[in-house]
Amino acid sequence: MTKFWFCCALFMTSFVCNAQLRKLPAEFEKWLTSKGMRHATVTMEVAQLTEKDPQVIYSYDNERSVQPASVMKLVTTAAALSLLDPKTTVSTEVYITGEMEEGRLAGDVIIKGYGNALLSSSRSLFARESFANAVTMTLKKEGIIEVTGDIVGDGTVLRHNPVSSEWTWEDMGNHYAPPISGLNYGDNMFEIVLNTSRKGQKPSLFKIEPMVDGLSIDNQLLDKDYAFDSAYVYGAPYQLNMTLLGAVPHRLPQFTVKGAVPDPAQFAASRIKASLIRSGINVKGQAISANDGYKPEFGKARLIYTHKSEPLSFVAKQTNVYSVNLLAEMLLRQIALKYGDGTETAGIAIVLDFLRKEGIDTEGMKMFDGCGLAPADRVTARMIVELLAKMHSCQDFVGSLAVAGRTGTVYSFLKNTRLEGKARLKTGTTKAVIAYAGYAEGTDGHTYAVTIIVNNHGCVSSTVRKNIEKMMLLLIP
Repeated sequence: MTKFWFCCALFMTSFVCNAQLRKLPAEFEKWLTSKGMRHATVTMEVAQLTEKDPQVIYSYDNERSVQPASVMKLVTTAAALSLLDPKTTVSTEVYITGEMEEGRLAGDVIIKGYGNALLSSSRSLFARESFANAVTMTLKKEGIIEVTGDIVGDGTVLRHNPVSSEWTWEDMGNHYAPPISGLNYGDNMFEIVLNTSRKGQKPSLFKIEPMVDGLSIDNQLLDKDYAFDSAYVYGAPYQLNMTLLGAVPHRLPQFTVKGAVPDPAQFAASRIKASLIRSGINVKGQAISANDGYKPEFGKARLIYTHKSEPLSFVAKQTNVYSVNLLAEMLLRQIALKYGDGTETAGIAIVLDFLRKEGIDTEGMKMFDGCGLAPADRVTARMIVELLAKMHSCQDFVGSLAVAGRTGTVYSFLKNTRLEGKARLKTGTTKAVIAYAGYAEGTDGHTYAVTIIVNNHGCVSSTVRKNIEKMMLLLIP
């Protein structure tokens, strides 16, 4: 395998030392036997980071293999920042084919993507319409006033598994679990705006923004007034028939549910087509995806514009601070494109090889995606702490984590405590998982790597979070 490029100095292989292991606080053991926790699985480890080997000071069932949820993103971002140059950017190219006469292009406009997941994204450093505007301006500079052919979205640099084979039917179709493509656009997401003004009646579809060509929504929402949003969009990649199930509150005249676009490349083409038409460039053809069987003849195409993405370090930070599954999956694929065939399977194999070469014990680990959404994913607290210890000297990695009490998914966690602003953490949350892992600065001047993962609790989630917060304050000196 090609020699790996590391974002920080090569690490000396080291093993976590247990010489300083302390007795668990009585409050921690009491929590484990409290109501709703007796049947839960809890794994925890806290290690003091030193210039030599990290010193474990507390542990509980730290080699138990558990579901990590989004804590898995620590693994993916650590590998990406170590195996790829953090300054790496990803290109999106625009080509034209055919001949032009009197401003009319007798050919196609092709948008070819290489895996930028922030193109026209709400999390991009660039304005959402900047790419579409740049394409429009470029075509106008070419003197084009009409395109007689199609607008083609080409995401075929990634040809396999737009979603993990281990994701659940409940997740697929929803905005947090979109299919990925070589050409992604607008977070691969659309919004269903519902009319909820008639209390006690079934909410009706008001509009879809932005429009998705050919999309059909089967509205099966209940006609009950729920106090919380339990609506899910059910669908699969490349399927235009989707189902809306569950119930939504009637607190507002309108309520929005977010879904995942079935074909990101076609969606990108449709948004660019709409932008061209709005700007006065007529498009006679359709917005299509190269996945439809269209194979652009790039030998006869002319490159007219190249867009560069934000650097990988920025993508990693957005991934961890806001826990974005799409970004984590694309980081995994970028690893696979660099060192393998671009598939999810290749990416996972490369990441596991990276961990083993760094001396991290992967025996209890199972990895089926890059984001932690797969219920079959497994890690151990010991393995995550080892990873945190290895990556502590990598500023891009540490800086990619949200600041407790201040940013991202831990904006409220540890707020108004001595660890507010003193801890950088990654969260993990599903119906079965509540997890926190990262770094904390102790009052003794030392930095600690900490991981606490709870599976299958029987409590209200907010209660588990409050107790993890208490335990972290007890365990970090």
